[in-house]
Amino acid sequence: MSGLDRAIRSLDTIGLEAYDDRAALRTRVDRKYLLPEALVEELIAETVDEIRVLEIDGRRRHRYRSLYFDTEDRQLHRAAAQNRRPRYKVRSRSYANGEHWTEIKLRSRRQERTKLRTPTRDAERLDHVDVAFLAAHIEASSIERLRPVLRTSYERTSLVHLEPVERCTIDSDVRCSLLDGTTVGVAMTVLETKSAGHPTHVDRWLWRRGHRPVAFSKYTTALAALEPGLPANKWHRVLGTCFG
Repeated sequence: MSGLDRAIRSLDTIGLEAYDDRAALRTRVDRKYLLPEALVEELIAETVDEIRVLEIDGRRRHRYRSLYFDTEDRQLHRAAAQNRRPRYKVRSRSYANGEHWTEIKLRSRRQERTKLRTPTRDAERLDHVDVAFLAAHIEASSIERLRPVLRTSYERTSLVHLEPVERCTIDSDVRCSLLDGTTVGVAMTVLETKSAGHPTHVDRWLWRRGHRPVAFSKYTTALAALEPGLPANKWHRVLGTCFG
């Protein structure tokens, strides 16, 4: 058992229903960090009395798999790289509880992210039900051009601080692959805080130790690494260090 696993096992748990009821935060502000695993272990050890870990079927680390969709000319990636509006991501995601969803992640001018989703029958493609869902939120001309582009896979641990409501996810063993099988792995642990807008307890803990949020996205940053012709200045700071 790794040091991170031991740290996670030391935490009190929260079930999925209570987690969704109290800490879903569908609209939120996210802050992402790329950290060595040892620092994450230290964080958990020092905040063990304040947080709980999501447990499903006796497991506290869960494998997530996503398939991201974009246009042939990478319209969604380019919008993110160039800070254009509207900005959104479209993906299908398979969760640890066996559910499959089609999801849209929208980003507002205030840097808030809203996740909208609908159950899907086929995580490998967008069927007519998925298309109808997407059409309610994004322009139809873009939907017609969407196709599968990138797969991601990782182990996620979800932590929650209930008063005030804050979430934190810890992703390890992150792998990102084009459909032809070309793959990159993220060499560090991806920690993401999620709140209604205020800095979380975890943010403040990291800031006191000199760690600041970074521009990073599993989809857009990995795609910039895998397809070098795409715009990538936004992720220049992390591209040379986060992929192994």
